[in-house]
Amino acid sequence: STRKESSAASDVYKRQATLILDPQGTSAPLVTTLNNTIGGTFTITRISEGAYEIANTTNPFSANTSVFISNPNAETPSSGTGTLPQPTTIRRKTTGLLSVSCYREETGTVSGAVSDFGVNDVIVEIKIYS
Repeated sequence: STRKESSAASDVYKRQATLILDPQGTSAPLVTTLNNTIGGTFTITRISEGAYEIANTTNPFSANTSVFISNPNAETPSSGTGTLPQPTTIRRKTTGLLSVSCYREETGTVSGAVSDFGVNDVIVEIKIYS
């Protein structure tokens, strides 16, 4: 076989970054960059309640960009008991911006109502494939 085995992550994706977002209530979260082989500087802006944009100064986000967000926050539903996960989405908006939307969970279904991040840190992982 001519297939080459490799365990190097760089053979799969060429650049990556991992960010920790530290929620600050109704202000933009603080960003800590754990690793960054993408380059540039990452910043986050709170656009409105539950809406954020993550920018990078080098405009690196292409169609080959994969983003993952892990939001461990939970909210008490408007009716019922217990807690439900806080639905959160992330997508590439432009070559320089990622769009993050955070919602309030209502008794097992998404109500569509936006909500800022809870108190726990949120992890964002960005990978750019060749």
